[in-house]
Amino acid sequence: YFKEVFVAQASIDEIKMEIMEMSKGTGEGLMTIFYRNGKPYRQEIPADYINKRTEFLQKIVECPHIKAVGLDNILEKDLEEKEKILGRSYIYSIQNCLEKKCALFSDDSLFRGLIYNEYKIESFSIQNFLMQALERKLINEGEYFSKIIELTKLNYFYLSISAKMLFYCAEKISFQ
Repeated sequence: YFKEVFVAQASIDEIKMEIMEMSKGTGEGLMTIFYRNGKPYRQEIPADYINKRTEFLQKIVECPHIKAVGLDNILEKDLEEKEKILGRSYIYSIQNCLEKKCALFSDDSLFRGLIYNEYKIESFSIQNFLMQALERKLINEGEYFSKIIELTKLNYFYLSISAKMLFYCAEKISFQ
């Protein structure tokens, strides 16, 4: 759908770090302990969830349709300060969009609002992208719903589900 898809090398590096961290639990799963409001909690993450997520992230890293890009210029001063707050991958994405004059794909709506308000960078989410493909008849409604279902199976968090889609899902499994 796009002539080129740029991904900041810093983002690819973050994904690779996540894969490396998650790969520690691909055999038996992971258990993490964290504190919230001074109280300890334990979270168990099953191995099958870790394997699915790792496979998903690996497909992103190995995707032949993306081009990992670095910055053309040194990081701008105002972005250097923001890097401490937002992190390297976010800041490099901003500067890459400014340098290449391109839109940003991100499912982080707060980040999309920030970059539009501060830098006038246009952006879109995966669901926006799929909706545009549907409106332009590049995919049909069933394909759109199937893509959303696939994303939910991957524990994708940023989706909006309509009543029509819920009915489609229920119908697809014979209301079971």
